[in-house]
Amino acid sequence: MKFSEEIKNSLKELSLLVRQVYGIREKESVSFREHPAFVKEVIEDFTNISQNLAIADQMVSDSESELFKLAMEKIFYAHGKINQKFIQSIDHKLKTYANEEPRIKSPILMLERAKIFDQKSNTELESRIRALLVEYAEAMVMSDGIETVGEFDVLETFKTWVNGEG
Repeated sequence: MKFSEEIKNSLKELSLLVRQVYGIREKESVSFREHPAFVKEVIEDFTNISQNLAIADQMVSDSESELFKLAMEKIFYAHGKINQKFIQSIDHKLKTYANEEPRIKSPILMLERAKIFDQKSNTELESRIRALLVEYAEAMVMSDGIETVGEFDVLETFKTWVNGEG
């Protein structure tokens, strides 16, 4: 599946910012042993967002699965040496997720971590990470070319509370 350069660039920027928040260099290899909080929290957040948006129309499309895998590759394998077994295992988790009422859970752990990082470092990464997560969520919904009522509802709810409007 081909995705726009815009979404690829957004995912690359998101990877750089999230790595910065967790203290991981741009091209550094990520491992659970070395970066347990990063691995756990990023996987939890992305599966939370992706799974609930993907199943909002009662099925996970190939394009949704491919976008999720692309995001994981950009974030975990910035150096380009992708562990296909890891990608396949989280893709399997996405495809077999079952929930009758899709609803993205709060809080988004990456945003909570970014908030703390911003306070300590006097930066403003959290707002950009928020915007990039919303871009990702919108791309997830539109990756299969249509936005169903269920996807619209889950996406709008997510956008409202992630942007602090709720």
